[in-house]
Order: sequence, then C-alpha cells, then structure tokens
Amino acid sequence: MCQLSASGSETEAQPEWYHRARYRPLSAEELLESWVIASGHDQVLKNTGQASDERLSYRRITWTYLLNSFGEPNDGVGNFQGGLQEHLYLNYGQVHTLISDQPGSLLHRLNNSEDSLETRVEQLYLQVLSRKPILEETQPFFEFLSLDDDQKGRLHDAIWTLMTCSEFQFNH
Repeated sequence: MCQLSASGSETEAQPEWYHRARYRPLSAEELLESWVIASGHDQVLKNTGQASDERLSYRRITWTYLLNSFGEPNDGVGNFQGGLQEHLYLNYGQVHTLISDQPGSLLHRLNNSEDSLETRVEQLYLQVLSRKPILEETQPFFEFLSLDDDQKGRLHDAIWTLMTCSEFQFNH
C-alpha cells in the first residue's frame, strides 16, 4: 500500500474515492508530545523522577489554551487552515517553558558541548526536525550563534525557532 499525496488533480474538499490525502498538522496532543521530545524535556522528567501522569502540570502548559489553539481543524471539512490563534500561541504561548537548561535537555547538551558549531547545528536539526540541515539553512544559524553575547539565550532561540516552524507541525 502506498501513501497518498496531499496534492493532486482532485479539487473537492472531501473526494469520494480518497484521491488524495488530507493535509493536516499534528493534533494538540501529538504536538505537545513532539515538543517535549524535541526539547529534551522528556529526559529532564526522567532525571527528576517525574511520573508520566504528572507531566502536564510539570510542563506548565495550560492544556485548554493549547487545545483551543490547535485542537480542531477550522475550515469546516476537517482540513487545516492556519490562523491567528496558532500564530499567537507559537509566538506568545508556553512553548518556551519546555526549553530548559536542566541536565538532559537539548539546550543543556548543546550549550555544554565541546563540538564545533557546525556539529551542534546538525545535532539541533536532527533532534528537532529529525533531519540534517541543508547549506542554505545552516548559514543563518552559524551567523546567529557565532555572536559572542548570550550564547545560551541564542541557543534557546534557535531551538524555539525550529520547534515552532511549519515543518515541525506538519512533518512529525
């Protein structure tokens, strides 16, 4: 069995014979779990002995806020249609609280690494987007992370940038 592409000649919102796949982002639950794993927050939870049923309160994520922003498709036929709610949540919501400098986190690992900047950017992409970066993507990160001021803050921002990009939401 092959996977269907989300594009094709069929233009109906819900084709009768499934000529194409629905283009959809991760659900709110999937998105939260993916953020937790990408940021290394799951390792922080293991290191601190937090039980899995205590994780939502430990993450300081307001579940209803996340569910209201990402809970249901909003075009009436089940397809994703991005809007202001998603944008506002990604920029001003609680995603950044999952990025910590505690042992086990991605930020802690990258900040304390002796590896070259190129290797750390590759590790960042592999952890967050599950792929290696291409040259056009690495150059802006090298320039941004090469500046001497507030290296840990810059790494935090780089992690946040990849965790809130469209590729993360649609390809995990």
